[in-house]
Amino acid sequence: MLLPELQEHCGAEFVSLIETTAQHVHRQGIKTVGLLASPTTLRTRLYTDRLEALGIAVVEPSIADRNMAESLIRAVISSRQVPLTALVPLIERLQEQGAEAVILGCTELSVIAADKSQTGLIDPLRLVAQALSV
Repeated sequence: MLLPELQEHCGAEFVSLIETTAQHVHRQGIKTVGLLASPTTLRTRLYTDRLEALGIAVVEPSIADRNMAESLIRAVISSRQVPLTALVPLIERLQEQGAEAVILGCTELSVIAADKSQTGLIDPLRLVAQALSV
């Protein structure tokens, strides 16, 4: 079931991580954004298709960096503490490829960056929390 059908079936409006994030990036005037996410999210283009529909170019990590991101995601899933410094090289490489900001496109990556300030990071969980608190 797709989101529109689900909303109609339930009679409720859902807040989409993808749409909320894409609209935020668009409102910020960002033309090129990096996307750190699980291999599945990257492969299925969940964020990429929506961002590109808004005219935003998406920079994805190299295969090596995708593997590193996946290992960090799995570490969080297994309840291990992962410092934000583990993400910094991945973020910097996306910035070197032209990303003006980097989306943390996996909830486990948001957990790593929780309560920490890192310039240029876009946290979809925070964006949705802000949207729900309005």
